[in-house]
Amino acid sequence: MAEPTTPAAAPTVAQAAAKPQPAQPAATAPVPESGAGAAPPPLLAPDGAQGGLLARLNPVRLFRRATPLRHVAEGNALIERKNFAQAMIAFSKALALDPNCGEAYAGLGASMARKGSRSALEAALTNFGEAIARNPFAEHYYVATARIYERLGKRKEATLERKKMIIVKTLATDANNAVANNNMGILLLQQQQVAAALNHFERAIATDPKYDVALRNHATALLQLAIKQRDEAKRAELFEKAQVLAARALDVAASVPSLLLMAKLLLARGNTEEALSACTQAEAQDEANHHVYALKKIVLERMNRMEEARIAYDKYMLYAGAK
Repeated sequence: MAEPTTPAAAPTVAQAAAKPQPAQPAATAPVPESGAGAAPPPLLAPDGAQGGLLARLNPVRLFRRATPLRHVAEGNALIERKNFAQAMIAFSKALALDPNCGEAYAGLGASMARKGSRSALEAALTNFGEAIARNPFAEHYYVATARIYERLGKRKEATLERKKMIIVKTLATDANNAVANNNMGILLLQQQQVAAALNHFERAIATDPKYDVALRNHATALLQLAIKQRDEAKRAELFEKAQVLAARALDVAASVPSLLLMAKLLLARGNTEEALSACTQAEAQDEANHHVYALKKIVLERMNRMEEARIAYDKYMLYAGAK
């Protein structure tokens, strides 16, 4: 006999609420017109390609932007792989972005030096010279230049480059060293960096106020500036400062170089009689110094004493030839 079945209970309110309902169509948001209120650009491109806003603002992409130092680093890596032609292209790209990039010039020099031919070594020297002109305190530039001179068989020049390196090294440990500052000033003058040279001569004199060589070199640098100065007031001021320094050098020691410098300053300011007197004093100290007669000739010509100027010239030729 079958058991009676229990009638199903009616669903509760909670169960009815939980019962799946037919899906309703999603409301479509109105698309704003272009201009104010327009939707921002997508963060990623629709197809997943690198073209969305995140890709354009990716800091990695910004970091990879071409810079002189990036090209220099690339060039140095290529040198290590002995790919000198490509390295030179990388360094050239760095210079296209920054014509004063000393590291790029040094890289070109290193690439040329690795080639080994005489013409390549000469080109390497030119590039290292440009690098030194932009950073005279880079010791390794002088070391590299000295090695190139040695490969060219120019031992005297190699020794000079090593002396320059010692100057730079000394200043790195003793910034107020009088001799090193004076010598660095001379190097900078040779590279036409007069303002920087003046700074080193001033440091040398500050350390040793009676350092006549630094006083004389400082005055020489000011003389160079005065000759190029077009403003008459500034020109006169530079001449005056140079003459004061030359006088200080003469107070320390009335040497031939200091006397000739004073003669040049006096001549530049039109004081021919005093300039001739300084030349005569220098001649009395060193009768075989051809520099004395070269300047004396110019002074005598300014004074229209042509016969004496001719004699001075003859002595210049005599002693210059003896050198």
